[in-house]
Amino acid sequence: MLFVQQSTMDQVLTRSRRPLHVPKLSPEESAVNSYTMLTIGDGLVSQIPSIIVSIAAGLLVSKAGVSGTANTVIFSQIGKYYQAIPPTLHRREPVPVSELKTRTVYDVTLARVFTLPRTFDAAQGEAARHASLYKDVPPAQLPEAVGRVVNGIRQPAVPSEICQTAYNAVHSAFPFGPNKPFCGRSTCPCGDGSPETVRHTFHECGRSKQVWEWTLQRWRLLTGEALIKFDPRVTILGDRTYTWLDDVMQSEYAQLREPWSVIHHSTLHAILLERNRDAAPRARRRRSARSLYQSAQRLVQRIIEARWAAARAAGPKAELAFRGKWVAPGFIALRGAKQSVQLLFYMRSATQARWAGAREDRTANTREQEFAPPRELPNDCVSVFTDGSAIYDKNLKAWIAAGYGLAAVSGGDGPVHSGGPILLGPVREEVAVSGTSSQ
Repeated sequence: MLFVQQSTMDQVLTRSRRPLHVPKLSPEESAVNSYTMLTIGDGLVSQIPSIIVSIAAGLLVSKAGVSGTANTVIFSQIGKYYQAIPPTLHRREPVPVSELKTRTVYDVTLARVFTLPRTFDAAQGEAARHASLYKDVPPAQLPEAVGRVVNGIRQPAVPSEICQTAYNAVHSAFPFGPNKPFCGRSTCPCGDGSPETVRHTFHECGRSKQVWEWTLQRWRLLTGEALIKFDPRVTILGDRTYTWLDDVMQSEYAQLREPWSVIHHSTLHAILLERNRDAAPRARRRRSARSLYQSAQRLVQRIIEARWAAARAAGPKAELAFRGKWVAPGFIALRGAKQSVQLLFYMRSATQARWAGAREDRTANTREQEFAPPRELPNDCVSVFTDGSAIYDKNLKAWIAAGYGLAAVSGGDGPVHSGGPILLGPVREEVAVSGTSSQ
């Protein structure tokens, strides 16, 4: 039994009987309060059916196509993705350089504040494996020279895997070498006892040297870039800029960047694949330099075919750009009705001449245009040419028409009668600078 004092019970009853005092509102405040409660309340209440419909639709979608009861499926999906956005502002674990991809580090390497890579910085000691190649470059110009090398690593025309090989060659990031014990070997698989450095693997090794000599010889014959030679800056780094003596050479040979990147990177990648094949635990017989040369050729062929297919799918502008980079310099030819790619770069001069001669023989007796004359003109043939040439005016800084007329020529050699006598003309009137003519 609970005993409570009478005085305490009276106090409790007294407090419970106290009236509730509600503050009185003015008419304006009462109107504002009523309007707020009614509008917001009505909006919230009107959304309740939409929420129910949305939840029901979500339940149906979550259950559709999934076996099991609805409650099991829904709770498993909610528990599986408990955090929509994973944390990104945390310190990542260090990643070996050999596992990095070109796309991951390329933008960092070409940052606004360019930092000289360790392989070119003489202050890095043994890590500066390419610093000796630029010892003649002034220190103030060294970042620009190295920047051109780094800028040439990534090429949209070259697959990322092959660009990765070029990146590893520039930064000496291969998982093999004399200072990398996890590789399990320190000498080159060629068997001459040389350290397996980047320079030896891709430049000094006998097989690699032969492949590069063949490739550079074909490049000189096809492009006329005679100063390019067998040098580590060319073979390993792909740097041709130091051979350009003036702006004229730069403007002429800089347009060949895409073909050079494809050929250079593919050759590096072919050498790497052969090195990995020779260094395998159960390596087969070491293949010759000719086989390696053909492997590089097949890589280039596949890349060009992929580029040509992409250009044809992109439209006439891309197709015209492709022709300007590959067909016009003579690296490839497009043959047949299907316009298949014929790689001419690796052909010997005699083979290329025979292939070009065969193409000319097939079209020797045909006309290239609808109303074009035949290649071999009949005897006593007279050709009439219209004359509408132009002259360049230095004052106007423009080409202006020089006149109208014709010329009749007979005899001579070829379809233009070279060396033949002029029977008539040329009949033409010079045009004055003001643009008026007198006939």
